[in-house]
Amino acid sequence: MSDLRTAVLRAPAVAALVLLLAVPQVSAQQQFIADAGLVVDSDPTLRSRTTTTVGITGAIGLFLSDRVSLRLELDLPGWHVSNLAGESRVRNHIERHAIREEARARTVSILLARHVGRGRRFGGAVLGGLALATRASRSSGYTARLDLDGTVLEHRTVSRADDGFTWRAVTLGGDVTIPVSRTVAVVPQVRLNSYFYSDHTSLVFVRSRVSLRWGF
Repeated sequence: MSDLRTAVLRAPAVAALVLLLAVPQVSAQQQFIADAGLVVDSDPTLRSRTTTTVGITGAIGLFLSDRVSLRLELDLPGWHVSNLAGESRVRNHIERHAIREEARARTVSILLARHVGRGRRFGGAVLGGLALATRASRSSGYTARLDLDGTVLEHRTVSRADDGFTWRAVTLGGDVTIPVSRTVAVVPQVRLNSYFYSDHTSLVFVRSRVSLRWGF
């Protein structure tokens, strides 16, 4: 009975060891990397009612040495949405509106990465650098003015699109590399970004992502 109990207790550790040994190593001779994946964008700086969206991300990188790489990253998050609607009485008429506002900040980042455990079964990296965030917005809907009996006195369609303007941000982050083969890995990542401008430096937007990485 005691032998059976010992075997049961050891089973998880044995399974973990087998799994660890089964994970392939990433080649330490890779000089270039390319990422493609999904990004989860949490951005309170846009002041939208929807603060988290999902988008796509990609990156290319070049190893400058065995432990240092230079990375160029592109994030295209989904639109953050605010649906605004309401009705109020103003003197002798009624004002009504229904407007959908959308905003996002697509970014291009250049980062230096310091790698740990390169060429082993599991590795990681810490990164730092600069990002250029283009904050775009668009809106659609209508505003209306009605008589007290409901007769429409005025109706205006709202349609606006702004390609935005570019702000600079400082970026810090980290990667964890989980090999699938000697040239392909799954890489969970996180990036914290803070704008340089005084009214936004107390706020950060966070990008979490999962990418497939190819090494060459």
